[in-house]
Formats: sequence, structure tokens, C-alpha cells
Amino acid sequence: MVACVQPRNDAMTPDSLRNDLSAFDNITDHRTATAGDLSTSRWLIAQCADHGVDANLFEYPFARRTVGRASITLPDGRQISGLPLFDAPDTPPGGISGTAVSLAEPGKIGVGRFAPQEGHALTRTLQEARTQSRQQAIIAISAADHMAPGLAVLNAERYGAPFGPPVVQIASQYDDTIEGFAKAGQPLVVTIESRWESVNATNVDLTIQGRDASVAPLVIMTPKSGWWTCTSERGGGIGVWLACMRHFSANPPRRSVHFTANSGHELGHLGMRRYLTGHQNLLKDAHFWVHLGANFASVDSQLLLQADHADRLALLTTALTRHAVQGADRLPDGMRPFGEARDIHDGGGRYLSMLGSNRWFHQPDDRLQSSVDIERTIRIVDAFIDCLDAAANA
Repeated sequence: MVACVQPRNDAMTPDSLRNDLSAFDNITDHRTATAGDLSTSRWLIAQCADHGVDANLFEYPFARRTVGRASITLPDGRQISGLPLFDAPDTPPGGISGTAVSLAEPGKIGVGRFAPQEGHALTRTLQEARTQSRQQAIIAISAADHMAPGLAVLNAERYGAPFGPPVVQIASQYDDTIEGFAKAGQPLVVTIESRWESVNATNVDLTIQGRDASVAPLVIMTPKSGWWTCTSERGGGIGVWLACMRHFSANPPRRSVHFTANSGHELGHLGMRRYLTGHQNLLKDAHFWVHLGANFASVDSQLLLQADHADRLALLTTALTRHAVQGADRLPDGMRPFGEARDIHDGGGRYLSMLGSNRWFHQPDDRLQSSVDIERTIRIVDAFIDCLDAAANA
């Protein structure tokens, strides 16, 4: 195991992280292949250029789904707007009308609750109903107890290959209303209309060359896309990514360090899969991959550490302890990791990963002023620089 050492870190300051988070938060739409996503890529490239680092804008073809309408029409004619599941189809023109029933019953319009996490029991029930297609359309109510009130949507793991009936996701404040209609067998109408456009999505990649070409490189990866603004979800990873870029540009490491910031996170990790396609040799040849996952910048985030080996886990836990970051669990042995770390795990690569919990996960209200713990995130960034400096110079 490599011991952590205190790196020379004059490139990371509390003000730089605050500025990074503020800049990210000012781009209010980070969905893949939107104007905001492209602005994020250009901003990251400009930050690299400011430190003498050439970053690459990697474009790949992408079918962008833009929602025109996603709504429920109630018996009295009122409408509730929501967001479709992006790996479920549209309704026919004019929508699907019928009697509301629970997800456990066959019928026209199924009604059930869900959480924005795939492994949650409510979400497993929703996904089972989609697979079995017991209903012609589904109303999914965002109503998990551990989430802040509002609309917290699901990622589309099978984007581009829609399955099951059309699904509209609606906010938690409608739970009693819609479930009441289902219990009473009232008629509802679900309407989902989208258009598809052929565009380009973008990743940002760069390499800081090491002093010793004979040793395996380190890879630092983070998603840069998500639903809405997603500041505490994605901002921590972006902050560490930029801080490490600045640090290694000022302190050339022994190992080369590859950086990638990917789009497509919310759509089945499309951008990460594109990166792996173009860098297949790195999957198993890298010293290890660093996955800067979701939510560790959030207020009251319960951290979760993931690694393929105890030595890599100890590298980060030692650094977190040194920087007074507490409250971290580890993924149980034998469990498939979450986030893009799973792509490395599935390919047989070595990895170190951190993510966390977030009451505003996948919600429009995940913004800098409401959901980010800046002081704790500063300490987390310092801990990552500490342990990754040690890894890059081992």
C-alpha cells in the first residue's frame, strides 16, 4: 500500500472551489447534448487552457429527445405536468385515456410511487410493472420518504431502446390526489409527446504527461451531465477534477494522468461508454481509475466508498481522516459498484470511487445555495489531491 503524503498544492484554494461551483451552478441545464452541456464542456476546456493544459472536445453522434408535452388530464379537465421516463415511449397522439388502477392490477392507467435510485424498493416495483406491461400507461409519483418534496426523476438506463408502456413522472405533492383517483377507479388521460433530433454530445478529455513513461497511468473520471442544474450531485466531482488538473499541471507527476469528463450519465453512461470504446487499452492497463461520483458535495451526504481492493480504499480513507472528513461507509464486498465505476468493474479494471446521498437528488432544486456543503467539499477536494498525488507518484 502507498502511504499518503502531503502534496505541494498551491493550485487549490477555497475560493477556486467556490468559483467552480458557482460557474457550474450558473449553467442551469446540464442534460446531455443541450446548450448547457456544451457550455459546460467549453468552460472546462477554458479552465484547462488557463493552466497551460490542452483539453480535447470529443464529439459523438447522439439522438436527443426533447419533450413537447408530458401531462395528466384529471376528470375535471385540470392538467398536471411532469417529465417522461426517457427510456419509455411516447403515447399515441391524443394520449392514452382509461381507468386508473394500482401498479399491481391490470388496466389502462397504472399509478405507483418511485424513488430516483434504481435499487429502491419502490423503483423495483415500478420497473417490474414496466417490464410486465400490465397497463397501457403509467403515472409514477416521486414520493420517497428520504427525498425532499418535489419531482426527483429516474435515470434512463436503456436510453435509445425504450421498453414498456409510456411513463410520466410527477412531483410528490400530487401523491394523495392521484392515488385517490386510482383507489376510486377514476378516468385519467396520460399524454407524452416528444421530438427526436440528431445532434452531437460532448466529452472533455486531456492528459498530463508523467515523468516516467514506463509506469501505468492514472485515470480520473467524472460525469458532467445530469437532470436540470444538479449542482450538489455533479459539482463535487467537477471540483475535484478541476483541482487535480490544476495540481498536476503545476506539479508534474511520475505517472501520466488521463482526465475525462463525460456526458450521458443520466442516459445509461453513454459518454463513458464512448470513452472506453476509444481507450480500450486503459480499461485493464491503467494503474487504477478514479471515479468521482454523485452527491458527495451535498449537505448531510452520507459518503460511500467503492474500490476493487482494500489498498486503494485505504489510500482514500487515510486522506479523508487527515482532512477531518467523517461519515463514510464502504460498499459491501462482492456488490457491483454504483455509477460509472460499474463500467470499470464490469470490464475487469481497477478502481477507486466515492459517491454519497442527497435529499435533492435528480431534482430541479439541487442548486448551490440550497444543497451544497462547501466547507466539507473543500476538505474532500484536499483529501483527493492528497491521495491521488501519492498514487500518481508511486
